[in-house]
Amino acid sequence: LIWAVATDPAKNEMQKTHATLARIVSGVASTVDPESALLEANMPPLHVLCLRARLSIFENARACQMDWMRRPPPDPPPRAGFRISPLYRDELYAFVDAYAKDCGITQNSPREERFFRSSIPPWSAASAHQVSIGVELPIDHSITEVVELMREKRRVSEEALAPHSHRSWILATGGGVDAPKSAGVGILLPSLNSSTIIDKASINCGARPCSYRTESRALLLALERLIIPRIRHRRKTLLVTTDSQSLLAALNKGPLRQTDWTEDQIWQRLLTLTSAGWSVHLQFCYGHCGVHANELADQYA
Repeated sequence: LIWAVATDPAKNEMQKTHATLARIVSGVASTVDPESALLEANMPPLHVLCLRARLSIFENARACQMDWMRRPPPDPPPRAGFRISPLYRDELYAFVDAYAKDCGITQNSPREERFFRSSIPPWSAASAHQVSIGVELPIDHSITEVVELMREKRRVSEEALAPHSHRSWILATGGGVDAPKSAGVGILLPSLNSSTIIDKASINCGARPCSYRTESRALLLALERLIIPRIRHRRKTLLVTTDSQSLLAALNKGPLRQTDWTEDQIWQRLLTLTSAGWSVHLQFCYGHCGVHANELADQYA
């Protein structure tokens, strides 16, 4: 229950402590990444432990209810091939909600997302081909001089964006992780090199997020606030530019293979657009190298 109501920064701190314990147990170096340390220590991730504990609480509480007098006689000892009865999702949620309410946790308290289940049925993904994603931007790695490298990054970024510059709407997203606050920002532009902002949206992402989280939240918010309200517009071509290559790599797996709530919701918005006749291209561009739309979004973030 502590995990269920913990804020993201608190969860991050608990996961860091858990990873440190795994490094101590396994004897690996302090620089080893958390996943490898957990693997070496043969320890499950913290959220799995919390989930297991929650199921245990549920089973114990269900076994201790007062209707034991109305139960039939106990079953004989299990034989080979015995399987426990399945735990129904709705039953578990009902129990956890009731238990949380008894502990003073209301529906308005910050809660974790439900166990992940894709919100996109396969038959709704038929228009996914109207979404194209540009993830890779190869550069000349023989360049070592910083200024030349920046020029090369800007060149390949602008070359990748140029074929899509004719699109009616340009959406640039940026994520800032500067202390003490961080923000995800989306800005809507009439063209790639325009400084005229049609509309913008921003979201506070907490005290200690990663750039991936700010970028993903920015894209979701921008689609929701800036593009979906314009879904009936006669111009239906959209270019999204972001400097988060990891986010586009995750989205590039497709709408039915997402394992994170935010990316799933992003794909849901994209499919809403494509089913209304929109064509969307998401393009990675290198950050902080002079690409106008990206620099503008980062400036606001």
